[in-house]
Amino acid sequence: CHMAVGFAEDVAVARAMALVTGDLAGVYNVAVDEAYRRRGYGTAVTNAVLEAAAASGATVAMLATTPMGYRLYRRLGFDPVF
Repeated sequence: CHMAVGFAEDVAVARAMALVTGDLAGVYNVAVDEAYRRRGYGTAVTNAVLEAAAASGATVAMLATTPMGYRLYRRLGFDPVF
């Protein structure tokens, strides 16, 4: 399990988690405080857990998203499956 927290002026404003099982990383609980959205925090914490997952042996990542996060994950290289 890998977790990342994004801070702005000593305040936690973003978080993400990745669970690694074999070569698969599941990305979960990505959230950014409403006042800090669209500033790169979601990208930063998601990339942080993906990098940690890759260092743990993950070669594939998956996640589920809401419509709000769809553009972020597409920009990060995720493709819709269903």
